[in-house]
Amino acid sequence: MALVDNLQTADALIGMPVLSRVTGNKLGEVHDLILDPVRGELLGLWVRSPGGALDVMDYREVYSFGRDAVMAVKDDSVIPSAETALAEAPCVKRDVAGARVVTEGGTLLGQVANVYIHLTWPPLVAYEVRESLLDKLLGRGLFIPASVGRALSHDAQRIIVPEDAPRAAAASLEELAGGPLAALIEDETVVRGRGGAALPEGPAS
Repeated sequence: MALVDNLQTADALIGMPVLSRVTGNKLGEVHDLILDPVRGELLGLWVRSPGGALDVMDYREVYSFGRDAVMAVKDDSVIPSAETALAEAPCVKRDVAGARVVTEGGTLLGQVANVYIHLTWPPLVAYEVRESLLDKLLGRGLFIPASVGRALSHDAQRIIVPEDAPRAAAASLEELAGGPLAALIEDETVVRGRGGAALPEGPAS
């Protein structure tokens, strides 16, 4: 399977049911995705429970991302937000979508139009950055690994990236997957290994 096939937009994941792999119980639906905007990784999910509460699931509790559902390792993989520091981390819908991407030299590259998630380990994130409505209409943009980010402003309005960030960017999702993202995945696999503590307990697909 091509690497690009393992990339999915955050919008496509939001609203998916979250099911327990052990019992088949529905634990809720994906409400938002929790990110580390500097490391460029998916940290977890905000899940709206059947009762309406917003709870949190750590990425390590995701057994797999399927075509029709997110499978949790077990029934108690989703926990109250008050019990985890992940509740304080930035989210895609609330914080990152629409943020302006500005280089350290003060150049505006555009706004985050889409956020892509690598569905298998490592859980890397990429931004699709567009400069204008015309770019959106014409399908033009930059695809940048989120790991190039230096900071997210307190008001979540700006993401600061290095001056040379466009060099790590690609003109299409396919180009990103075949170049910068593939290199990052190889580096993560070498440094952290397939047996590291950051891995989910089951294979993702």
